[in-house]
Amino acid sequence: MNPKVLPAEAWAVVKSLGSTDLLNGWILAGGTALALQLGHRVSVDLDFFRHEDFEVPPLREALAGLGKFEVSAMAPGTLHCRLDDIRLTFLRSEVPFLYEPVPYRGLHLADVRDIAAMKVIAVAGRGAKKDFIDLHAYLEAGASFPDLMALVQQRYRNTEFNVMHLLRSLVYFDDAETEPMPKMLSKTGWPEIRMRLEREARDWAP
Repeated sequence: MNPKVLPAEAWAVVKSLGSTDLLNGWILAGGTALALQLGHRVSVDLDFFRHEDFEVPPLREALAGLGKFEVSAMAPGTLHCRLDDIRLTFLRSEVPFLYEPVPYRGLHLADVRDIAAMKVIAVAGRGAKKDFIDLHAYLEAGASFPDLMALVQQRYRNTEFNVMHLLRSLVYFDDAETEPMPKMLSKTGWPEIRMRLEREARDWAP
């Protein structure tokens, strides 16, 4: 694990959450959970998911008692907020996780395979630079591109998606080009990330 990817103020929020039972049943996914396991970049946001239903108002009230609190958006099964200036997201996931989470310092981290599949779907919606960076880090850690695409098809087997659209999304960088690089802990640069993803998608394409 790589605790340095998360700044001290974010670990302080994790500690506050861990002093309660608020995180019971919640799985940390997204870029922070991946970075904690791969160590490729700094990440601050805490994105929590669960497959079961939950009531938003009680969660909001409990979080408000832990420190400086602000709601950014709220809807059934969704809470976007900030606690002591750290962005938190709590989401009900329609799709269950394939693999058991990894316990770490009071958190339950989604398996990197689940996160990678989620990142592919995120890129298909709108490719943020950090999503491409995270997928590259997953591949650099030893995963194969065919296995990644098989994971997506397995995890989202009950969801309609177009494989060719996914491939096009994985090599569409126009939006990402305008975004700043996150603080990297690996020496990988953006041109290298682009080239690797372009090569993998081209080689795998039917």
